[in-house]
Amino acid sequence: MRPIIDGVMRQLAGATAEPQRILKLHPVSRDLAAGLLSRSTYVAWLSQLFFVHRALEWHLGRLRAVVPALGFVVRDHYFHTPAIASDLACFGVGLQRLTPLAPTSVLVEMIDGLAVRAPLALLGLAYVLEDAKNGGRQMAKRARLAYRLPPGQGVAFLDPYGEAQRQRWLDFKIDMEATGFEPAEVKVMADAAVMMCKAMIHLLDEIVAVERVTRRAPAV
Repeated sequence: MRPIIDGVMRQLAGATAEPQRILKLHPVSRDLAAGLLSRSTYVAWLSQLFFVHRALEWHLGRLRAVVPALGFVVRDHYFHTPAIASDLACFGVGLQRLTPLAPTSVLVEMIDGLAVRAPLALLGLAYVLEDAKNGGRQMAKRARLAYRLPPGQGVAFLDPYGEAQRQRWLDFKIDMEATGFEPAEVKVMADAAVMMCKAMIHLLDEIVAVERVTRRAPAV
């Protein structure tokens, strides 16, 4: 019998419907899905997401031991920072060379603040990032072709679960529902998820702006 997913997941989806739509229609998201994103923009995108995931996953990792709801939902396979680092290494980018853009720093500060004020809000952020994994297998295939990558390299972040993607997402939804959040807690997570979507849109805008300036800069 197929599980019925309702409640918190439906409310998160409803709250984020419009910002998620805008995020998915952003030129970076659209080109990535189509396999048309430039190599430099792909690397820039991964570079900024490294900071976002590192911050969120550090807090989730330490707080799940003291916040029961986080301990119930958060699993090690939701931690994608190592995959991003591995993908960047495939493009010859070392972590010591990375610099956060202004919107990235703002987002990291938001994550740090939520971890202190409202730890459950971190699940709203995780919801947005895990939802983005749906469709990642096709994106990974197109990226592999676009960047002429060897099998299994450079796209671990896009396709971290392989054949297990659908089950991972189902497990996340079931765990979220089974936790039994109070309405006020759901609102905290939904508000955080909306903030995450909007922050990601600002981040993508900045990546595009920086890439545009970089392309126009004269060669030295």
